[in-house]
Amino acid sequence: MKPVDRSLDIVAIGLGQAGGNLAAEFARRGYRAVALNTGHTDLSALGAESALAGLQRLYIGIDRYDGAGANLDYGRDCVIGSADRIRRLVTQLTEGADLVVLAAGFGGGTGSAVSELVQVLTPLDLPIITLATLPGEQESAIAKVNAVRAVSELMKAPAHTLIFVDNARLAEHHAHAALDEYFRRVNAIIIEPLDALNRLNQRLGASPIRSIDGESLRTLLTSRGVLNYAERQCSSLSVHDVSDWVTTSLESGGVMPTGSAMSDINYLVFVVEASGKWLANTSLTAFNQLTKRLKASASNAVMYLGIYRNDQIPSNEATLRLLASSPSLPKTIQAIVRAAQLEGGLLSEKLSRSVDLVDLGDIIDFDPVPRRSALARAAGATRHRATRAHPKHLAEVRGVVAPTVGRAG
Repeated sequence: MKPVDRSLDIVAIGLGQAGGNLAAEFARRGYRAVALNTGHTDLSALGAESALAGLQRLYIGIDRYDGAGANLDYGRDCVIGSADRIRRLVTQLTEGADLVVLAAGFGGGTGSAVSELVQVLTPLDLPIITLATLPGEQESAIAKVNAVRAVSELMKAPAHTLIFVDNARLAEHHAHAALDEYFRRVNAIIIEPLDALNRLNQRLGASPIRSIDGESLRTLLTSRGVLNYAERQCSSLSVHDVSDWVTTSLESGGVMPTGSAMSDINYLVFVVEASGKWLANTSLTAFNQLTKRLKASASNAVMYLGIYRNDQIPSNEATLRLLASSPSLPKTIQAIVRAAQLEGGLLSEKLSRSVDLVDLGDIIDFDPVPRRSALARAAGATRHRATRAHPKHLAEVRGVVAPTVGRAG
């Protein structure tokens, strides 16, 4: 039965450590979810809180192995080797689902095998979205190489919708978050905009004036492009300010990779949610001018516009939501490719070298202890053995019987 508190019934499948954490965040919000991993430790680390009661976990590694250790080939083999078990579980989990989100972190050995997971699930004919995090500059060459290999293979998989999350952008915008809460916070930031759009028509306190229905949302989410989304609060519907924010969100947002051009957008959802007072002070003319400008900037993309009244929002603020689809990869992907080529090449060269031998030079034949002849060494060895003979034997040689040594007390 479809949940009554959202437009679309979405199921999350997390692959690897990062993917499992994202699947757990979906589960906290009431979505069906499963975490697949080659590591028992990562599955256990997802926690046992009551909010995760609906999160299933499936170990797909080789028995006795705890994780992939950044080995992408091992991760791929594990996904393929567990294909039947994965399909059986996913078939049960996704019954009646409108969308299936495959969440993964590109960089590790397990999460980077998401293209194999897509292939494993292809016979089920599911409407799939892949949500993948990209490594930051501070991460290792292996992580970058795994990530670009994963992107390359994903492009060869059956066409479906893609969402890329830029870990570097998230770290930049949330650098002061405490280490023990950072990942939980950013996982919520990643999922929140999608969840909010999915609950627009069912949220308590919100009433649609111009709605985004479930089928419009489904059309965009299954557009087989690269999705980009963003949120912001504003005090007025300034045509110039809001249109600049939309363009900036696509080019250099806080979650998605940079480099998506407004002119390349083919689908666009734009939603205004505000109090009755805010809406009363905003004219239809201003809204129409804004949407006209957005349409021109997006080169006549298909647009879905929504207006919602919510008196729980402060009267001097409005929440703007953006969801856009583009047929092109963001430019950040190419930057990661260049970094992977450079750093991966340097690492490969170092790994190909053997440990250098120590060059002893002229001292290789130097012996600080004077050498003895073989005969002298043999005599010395005899004397050495004699001095170590048993005391009883020595006494007998001198004609004396050694006393027997007994135990004390």
